[in-house]
Amino acid sequence: MDVDGRLAAQLAERRVEVAISALAVGVGKLEARYLYSGEVRWRFGEWLYAVGLGVDHVR
Repeated sequence: MDVDGRLAAQLAERRVEVAISALAVGVGKLEARYLYSGEVRWRFGEWLYAVGLGVDHVR
């Protein structure tokens, strides 16, 4: 079984978005793998924004 999820919140009049994501592959098996990530987006204008991303995995 595989599981994938994302939770996001928009703040400061939708100029900042904070999100966390998780992915699990092979849940219930010995060789299951997990991936976690976090992301922050800061919008500076209509089409310009900065992104910060962090990722970790567990084998």
